Amino acid sequence: MSLGELPKGVYFDISDAITRAKCLKAAFSGYFQEDSSSREFFDLVRQVRKCLPAGLSDQVIVDSISHLKGGLVTDNEVGETAWRIAGNIPLLKQGVPVCSTISMTHSGWGVVQVKSCRPFLLNPSSRHTRNRGCIYTLFVLTGPAAGKTIEKFLGLKYLKGISKALGFSAPYKKTPFKDERELFWMRFAGWFSPELARDNKPSFSEVVVSSAMKNWNKNLIKLRKRIGFNCPISQPEAKLPCYNCWMGKDRCSAATHGETYVVDVCGYCGSDSLFSPSSSSDKCLNCVRYEDTTGREMSRKEVL
Repeated sequence: MSLGELPKGVYFDISDAITRAKCLKAAFSGYFQEDSSSREFFDLVRQVRKCLPAGLSDQVIVDSISHLKGGLVTDNEVGETAWRIAGNIPLLKQGVPVCSTISMTHSGWGVVQVKSCRPFLLNPSSRHTRNRGCIYTLFVLTGPAAGKTIEKFLGLKYLKGISKALGFSAPYKKTPFKDERELFWMRFAGWFSPELARDNKPSFSEVVVSSAMKNWNKNLIKLRKRIGFNCPISQPEAKLPCYNCWMGKDRCSAATHGETYVVDVCGYCGSDSLFSPSSSSDKCLNCVRYEDTTGREMSRKEVL
């Protein structure tokens, strides 16, 4: 996978997609909260039209949301539909319906945002293909795969190679790239193509970073370097870098993971350690990370 240059004429309006997705979710929510006997599908079409640019045909809107007719859909499907429509305005303007299979039939640039980071050693038993890096969970904001959540492994060598494009400084300056978890909540774009899909999951190859994405990322980097930002627990970066902190994005805007970790006794190493509150595992984060980054399985100790 390579780092490319943004083609001329390609523009990512992320804020527009976010605004339209919120509007569409509200329209869908109002439709599904009504009594099923009083639902009128074309009332929904009219509400959806209010969230979109003028000039779109009724037919392209109907074809893009026809799977919602009848109301037997999940919240995830509704959310994915809202993002898929909001993130594909150019296709809609061309008269192309953005159905759930659009990422399997169309190629295009898509903006992704990093939602979680899992440091990982790929192929640990192979001397030739072993690759230390990170599995990223990415939410696609725009493009043919908009609304979908995907996973992508990026090696450390590759991450270091694209770090300046993402917004980090050179290693000898103030804001260098240090850890793969620093990409949490950052944005970049990839070239999505049906040929790259695996198990009906879209994927991308080339990566580009627009100036707006780079500025977004730089603002995150500055927070984590305590530049114009006070750490909520008053810890200097040299003592506790954000990627080693237990506080999540639910409590700190500079966090590098979503949920604030909790302390419990690990069923493997036996120590008081950090756990993700949404995990049901009795294996602490340190033990999980050890296994993920070495390929070796932890042995369970007797915990009194």
